[in-house]
Amino acid sequence: MATFNSKSIFKFASKSDIIKIITITSLFFVTLQFTRLTFLINGESDAPFYTNLYSKFALPLNFGQLIRQPWTLLTYLFSELNFMRLLGNMIWLWVFATVIEDLKGSNRILPIFITGGLVGALFMLGYSSIRPGAMIQPYAGSLAALSAVAMAALIYKPQYKFSMFFGLEIPIWVFVAIFFALNMVTIEKYTLPLFFMVLGGMLTGLAYTTILHSYFEGFTAMLFKAGNYMGNNDNFILEKEASNRNKSMLNLSYKKNGEKEMTMDALLDKINEKGIDSLTKEERKRLEEFSKKP
Repeated sequence: MATFNSKSIFKFASKSDIIKIITITSLFFVTLQFTRLTFLINGESDAPFYTNLYSKFALPLNFGQLIRQPWTLLTYLFSELNFMRLLGNMIWLWVFATVIEDLKGSNRILPIFITGGLVGALFMLGYSSIRPGAMIQPYAGSLAALSAVAMAALIYKPQYKFSMFFGLEIPIWVFVAIFFALNMVTIEKYTLPLFFMVLGGMLTGLAYTTILHSYFEGFTAMLFKAGNYMGNNDNFILEKEASNRNKSMLNLSYKKNGEKEMTMDALLDKINEKGIDSLTKEERKRLEEFSKKP
């Protein structure tokens, strides 16, 4: 009977950008809402919260204000205060990001998410500079970032299909179309800047496998190095020996439980770092054998 390996579970969670984004967004939401409630308890209105605190995290109305608080290009992505919208966004993130993370490995989603959010914000502020007054309040949310991830997933694996109930398979373009349709119908004249924010995110995703491919690969490599350094400097040495380690692990006999777990860990490490497409035929065969044996 297979045993629950909590170490492997938490190791995978720490490498998953999906988990990281959901965790950061949730922490921002809880902290900001708790602070807002504190304002309500201590006063008659939460207006000071939005004026004095929340505006320091949300995307400002113009480039002039952005220069004074440039960090908002990043913090606005995680500062959603509407719970239902936040929940919906995280579900969409899981749908689209899983396509890339499962097939290409870890540290692939954050570069798309952050870059899409940055480009989308600049598009939005660019429109607002042409049409002053178009933005009536600071904006916070991950719409641009999600648009980038959605388009990147579609461009990377256009033939990808989601297996649903009763053997039903739905192609990824259906989910992408639903996502953009639901967001576009909510955009009206007074929220027109959001259209340009979505456009910026979409263009970022469209460039994922083309003109921005080298940029995203470099971003991913930087995240790998940062993660190794923050976790354990010895990981730099282990990374160089990864190929030899995988070969030696696959040649070991996996009749004993301990040896089987070691080989399984090696395969999972390779999938987490390089994606399932990086497995050889022999490695895939071993993985299938392990999954069938109790």
